[in-house]
Amino acid sequence: YGWWLVPYAPPRHEQQADQSLLCAGFKQVLKTFKEINVNDDYRRGLRWFLYSVVFASSGLRTATAGMLTYMVNDLQMPPSTTGIAIMTVLLAAVFGSRTSTILTKRTNPVTTMKVSLFSVSIVLLMGMFLLAKENARLIYLYTVLYGIPVGAFYAGQTATFSSLIPKGQESEFSGFFVNAVLILSWLPPLLFTIMAQNKIGIKWGIATLVIFSSVSIILLQMMEPWDRILESAQNPVSKSSKECVEGNDIEKTEKTSNENAKSGDIELNEIWNDSGVDDV
Repeated sequence: YGWWLVPYAPPRHEQQADQSLLCAGFKQVLKTFKEINVNDDYRRGLRWFLYSVVFASSGLRTATAGMLTYMVNDLQMPPSTTGIAIMTVLLAAVFGSRTSTILTKRTNPVTTMKVSLFSVSIVLLMGMFLLAKENARLIYLYTVLYGIPVGAFYAGQTATFSSLIPKGQESEFSGFFVNAVLILSWLPPLLFTIMAQNKIGIKWGIATLVIFSSVSIILLQMMEPWDRILESAQNPVSKSSKECVEGNDIEKTEKTSNENAKSGDIELNEIWNDSGVDDV
């Protein structure tokens, strides 16, 4: 039923006569990948943003799973208490998304991401001292302090990505974004496994995830000022996006011409009928 609710979207590109539909997608993705690393407009902001997502997303996803493992194995918390702690993280993330809105209005989404990642790093380091079996009740405070910046980060990340997508290539860059989120997701769990096999505490493994947050902040720092990269993103920066924009403009022009012609025919018919002249 959901497919019937999706509105019709016209094609963004014209398929060449000597090119198959299967190969056209791969060639377009390869072309865009090269432009991300060569085009100056992409290099100002979007490229560094995608690189930062690679490290930030993999680190945050593993930190949440690591906290759950630590609560069950080391703190020996019952399943009901663990479930409440996870719900606390989710509720705090909702409040954090609201905090992201306020911070973004005063600064910009990139600054929101930096502040959120820095706050997450501080909370992860605090876990080495707060997360202990003697003071297991502090886990609720820890989950609140962790959930707020995490929610703010994901809200700022979505706002940044939606603002930097070139016009006409939304679906294509959504694939690049998903790839950036998942491509390095295997590394933090591998570090966790290595540390567990060497009998190193899980809380130290959680603290090592600060490295991923720190690398992400450094990559975000490589981006140029927000006003400049936003101005570049609002204009076609590549040949592909220009073709998409031009194709949309042509389509709108043809649609307007057809509508004008149709309305002109209706007016002529009305004039003909009002004149009282019978059809031949």
